[in-house]
Amino acid sequence: MGADVDQFMENHGPLGRHEAERKLHRQFKQMPPDMQAFLINPVNIPYLETAKKLSEMDVEKLRQVAENILDITF
Repeated sequence: MGADVDQFMENHGPLGRHEAERKLHRQFKQMPPDMQAFLINPVNIPYLETAKKLSEMDVEKLRQVAENILDITF
């Protein structure tokens, strides 16, 4: 079969979900308090959605968006 047991445990079943939640919690706790507050505030969801879209964007498209924003500010 060749599947890595650790990978299987991370992605399947209650133990895998529990470990994934623990990892997320550890990462969250390592963030500065102001970032934690920003992330848990529901008002900031549109900002987080925008950041996610920007992170998935092609570099050239992202550069074009940045140039357009720069044009608006001048």
